[in-house]
Amino acid sequence: MNGWGLHVSLLLRKAFSANRFVSTSTFFFRPVSTLSQVMPVDRSLYIIPNDSPVCQLDAEDAFKTLSEKERKYAHYVAKASFDGALAVFLQVSPESAPIFYVLYRLFKAETVDQLKEKAIAVGFTEAEWQAFLVYTAAFYNNSGNYKGFGDSKFVPGVEQTKIRALIEKSAVGTDEKVLKTWESVESKIGSLETTELQLGFGDKGVTCYHSSNVTQEDSEKIDRFFKQRNLAFWNTRLFKEVGADGKTTFTIKLASSEEGVVSEPEEFEGVVIQIIRGDYSLLMKRTHEWLAKAIPVVANKNQEEMLKKYIEHFKNGDIDSHKDGSRYWIKDVGPAVESYIGFIENYRDPAGTRSEFEGFVAAVNKETSKKFQALVSNAEEILKQLPWGADYEKDTFLKPKQKMNFLDEHDEELMFKFHKDSFEVQVGLHELLGHGSGKLFQKNADGTFNFDNNKVKDIITGGPIATWYEPGETWSSKFGVLASAYEECRAEAVGYVLCCNPDILKIFGYTGELAHDVKYVNWLSEIRAGLLALEFYQADQKKWGQAHCYARYVLTKVVLEAGKGFVKIEETKGEDGKPDLHFKLDRNLIDSVGRPAVNAFLAKLQAYKSTGDFEGGKKLFESYGAVGETELQWREICIVRRKPRRIFVQPNTVENNGEISLVTYPAEVSGVIQSFVERYDKRAEESVSLDEKMNLYSWKTAVQSAEVSEDGQYLVVIAMDAQVYETELITSVKLQEHDNEYLEATFCAVSPRKDKYITASYSGYLSEFKSFARDPVRREPYPNVKQISHMKFSRDAKFLAIGHLDGGIDLLYAEDFKNYHKYEVHSMRIRKIEFLPGDDRFLTACDDRLIKLNSVADFHETDPSRSTKAIRVYSAHDAPVIGLTIDVKSGGDDAMICVYGIPGVGEESPEHEHAQEEEELSDEHDDQQENEPPSGYSQSAEQSDFANHNEDTEATPTAQYQEYNPYAEPRTPPQEENDDDLGDYVYNTTTQRSDPTRKCTRCSRLFNRKSTFAYPKLCQYHPLKSEDVNGIKHHLCCFKRVGTSKGCQSHPFHVHSQPSENVLEKFVMTPKPVSSRDYRSNKVFGLDVEMVHTENGLEAGRISLVDCQGRILIDEFIKPEGRIVHLNTQFSGIEMNHLDDAKSLKQIHKLMFQFINQSSIIVGHGLSNDFKALQLVHLKVIDTGLIVTTENGKMMSLKRLAKKLLDVDIQERVGGHDSIEDAMTCLKIAEKLVNMY
Repeated sequence: MNGWGLHVSLLLRKAFSANRFVSTSTFFFRPVSTLSQVMPVDRSLYIIPNDSPVCQLDAEDAFKTLSEKERKYAHYVAKASFDGALAVFLQVSPESAPIFYVLYRLFKAETVDQLKEKAIAVGFTEAEWQAFLVYTAAFYNNSGNYKGFGDSKFVPGVEQTKIRALIEKSAVGTDEKVLKTWESVESKIGSLETTELQLGFGDKGVTCYHSSNVTQEDSEKIDRFFKQRNLAFWNTRLFKEVGADGKTTFTIKLASSEEGVVSEPEEFEGVVIQIIRGDYSLLMKRTHEWLAKAIPVVANKNQEEMLKKYIEHFKNGDIDSHKDGSRYWIKDVGPAVESYIGFIENYRDPAGTRSEFEGFVAAVNKETSKKFQALVSNAEEILKQLPWGADYEKDTFLKPKQKMNFLDEHDEELMFKFHKDSFEVQVGLHELLGHGSGKLFQKNADGTFNFDNNKVKDIITGGPIATWYEPGETWSSKFGVLASAYEECRAEAVGYVLCCNPDILKIFGYTGELAHDVKYVNWLSEIRAGLLALEFYQADQKKWGQAHCYARYVLTKVVLEAGKGFVKIEETKGEDGKPDLHFKLDRNLIDSVGRPAVNAFLAKLQAYKSTGDFEGGKKLFESYGAVGETELQWREICIVRRKPRRIFVQPNTVENNGEISLVTYPAEVSGVIQSFVERYDKRAEESVSLDEKMNLYSWKTAVQSAEVSEDGQYLVVIAMDAQVYETELITSVKLQEHDNEYLEATFCAVSPRKDKYITASYSGYLSEFKSFARDPVRREPYPNVKQISHMKFSRDAKFLAIGHLDGGIDLLYAEDFKNYHKYEVHSMRIRKIEFLPGDDRFLTACDDRLIKLNSVADFHETDPSRSTKAIRVYSAHDAPVIGLTIDVKSGGDDAMICVYGIPGVGEESPEHEHAQEEEELSDEHDDQQENEPPSGYSQSAEQSDFANHNEDTEATPTAQYQEYNPYAEPRTPPQEENDDDLGDYVYNTTTQRSDPTRKCTRCSRLFNRKSTFAYPKLCQYHPLKSEDVNGIKHHLCCFKRVGTSKGCQSHPFHVHSQPSENVLEKFVMTPKPVSSRDYRSNKVFGLDVEMVHTENGLEAGRISLVDCQGRILIDEFIKPEGRIVHLNTQFSGIEMNHLDDAKSLKQIHKLMFQFINQSSIIVGHGLSNDFKALQLVHLKVIDTGLIVTTENGKMMSLKRLAKKLLDVDIQERVGGHDSIEDAMTCLKIAEKLVNMY
């Protein structure tokens, strides 16, 4: 909602709160939905009718009354409103922004008449052309492809193929960006899938207020987070990401031009929540820039301070700044130009908490203002007539032609005659006295109340007030999604009741018989509106989607329940022979039946609202909001008989030579389109496009590999679940998703031409896909596929370079995957490969802290299998180099390297999180001696970062690793002149740090836990121990002889059990007994912990605590702190989904301490490992693994011990151990041992 319209609700409430009222010469009404969900889908219900009326928002006369200064003020604030309102396209649906872009470019380039001529030429009929214009006008009018009133989708009344043909024939038909953008939404624009019909959470509808994987439960959790921290969420969006370790992170984005972190990630109810600013940043920047221009032409100090606060709000996203601005807005009494702007109404958010951007500018209508001012002046006396006493009232009064369906000719005539009058009365009473009345009973932070709890009685029970709003709770947070409809119903009911008062009607100028007619038409219009509201009921989901419709239907049900023939709805046959309805309201029973029924219902509504009794209010409201079989039949008739809603065309203001003029447009759909296109410049169009690019698709799991094309417009992503996603970054719409088996897609490379990409799979193949094609065009075996760590096309797409975990590189011909050359230039994981312009050289970045420049010479004539060393080494890095990019500066060979590294372990990060180092790669460098450092580095002889490079003496990767461990403790460089045996490496003499080197507990290889978990090869291991069989040791897992096999299983990551040095700081002691009679003391418990492998070592993944009676006291999954490397499901029984809602270790400690203290006795098997994983210190233990050992003194497995002592078989379950079974077995073994000894 924006521009030269009147937002009735806000404006009236403002007048109410300021003890005066101003109105305008124009009214802005939001478009209403004209469809209802029926199964199967009737497409015609989702098409805006060609005969939809277009109405002009006439502001011409009012604009003429403004001074030049006032016109400038109106112009700048209107521009701010219009530009900010573009954010709504980004709030509604993923496809709205791209559709906006295509339609804007189409109608900006040519006139409607020019486009019509081309449309007819490509096969449009006259009706189809009109349908396309109507769709475009409705799209602009609703700020997206979902209706502003009803939240249902609407689609074009013409085939997408014809729209494509028109675009291709138009003036923008050669624009690749326009065509690509259209391709991205072509299937969406007309799609009517079940989950696309209505706005809603991602599993049932469409929304951009949340990422598609956010559920209602997620939203409610975030609401609790906001409540606990006393934060507002009106201008936010919510995004959810589930990492590879199963940890869920929610990111809350504040709308603001400034970008940055508001609050660091923190734990809350088992998830991580972080708040950042910068959503819609470009649009918010445009908004506050226009507001800043309005400051020199304000009418008074209040307007100036109001705009300054709004500017501050749009810059940093702080809601308090907007509230402060609104306080000045209230003080701005009687302005010639009225306005309001911001994230205001929350109707379209499925959660009912986040608000849509709205803005309006209006010129005052003095005659209407005079009537409402009189109403406000008498408000305190009028409010006494409402069905609650002074205790429930606020302490200080806050003053802020088509045929009509289902009516007979007499009522229809009265409606046409008095509808405007009755509407004026209802709006005034609804907005001023409805929304402006009623008190919320609140408990203050100091424990006091804002009401006398000894005096005030509950309206419903007659007893004392038992519920209220706790500190931090608000009406919206307490009543949630129901709040909007509930409050609209309450305000509507106030209007019904008070319009029966002759004195109130007199304020509006209605007396005698005229007053009776206005009162009757008001009741007739509003109660009939409740019947028509059935059109917006979502029958398949059994829910209401529009707050006002829900509210009016509830009140219609209230008066129907009152009976006595007051309201009658009869099914009949229309003149066309089709089912029809006849609606009749007895005007003689309004005061005796209608008003008392609504009055009693209103009292209950207010009681539940005042006391914050959500459950009571919900039960009452939903009981009347239920739709039965009869009402569903009425609904079908309402849908068939529905009338098209009005589309409004708004004027624009333009500035020429310092003067502001008003531009109006004809009341037709072409006028709507023209007004919208002329309203925005190219900057605005780009702002929507760029802001949407920040809103990429939320993958189901963590991203494993991703590459973007050189022009930044095409992205291929491979997730940890092996799903491949192709995305066109022009529009940020997810274009293609490929389902693959586990590990069937691990790495990808995108062709510079964007015509194809290549993936690697663990099954041993390289596969080539055409862009946006589901099936591969080529699939070739690649023997080292499990060693792949990175892939990259050359700039001419001739070569495919493949980096390995062991530091090797294969250069293949991209057309057939045949080998061109091998490079062995590094000894650890290749992180990144980048080709320089000309494709004759490429750079490699590695975990060994080195960047190397390699040549693409013609090796084919000599020996393509011969390994080649680097031609240059860049070693000025004290951390693994995880990435680099090439910034081509002049189109020649000159380029700049941007290097990204991981800060050293135990060190603070550099001042810039990604430390960047720049190197000039020119012909000048090629002429340097290889023992000279690259230019740009200044080094002393004692601390050189560049090693002598001797191609003939470079050691093999294995020899290099054995000779020099780059992650070992620093030592002084050798002083001898000949350091050839060191290869490329230079000893590090910088600040000492903790050693991240670990030994894999499965395959015994050394690896770096902070880097790759995969040095130097895959982890090949035997999962089970070995035993002697007839004097020969065999592995129990595969029965191969020990020493004949490296391993029968492999995994891409290594694991370890060595904790970091600071882990002891996290350990806690079990609590001391609180008294000599502490119930926890001397109790015996069985404990077992199942663990998972993370980068930190072994961490607890599940805990079971049982007592001697066999009761299960605790059985909980635990969310690890470190990144998960291997769940070890074969033994732990833990799967990723088990950790979705797992508790933190801190929560587990709290739970355990309810049962145990320092005097409790804990029984387990290998308890030292369990306590390490739990980060717990406890002294009273019985470890069954230490009491009974093997003949050589080693710990016996619990399975073997149970068989030996108890003669039972445990751990037989497929899918891992059962920690409950293990804990109980330990108790039985301990009892057996006690009895034995």
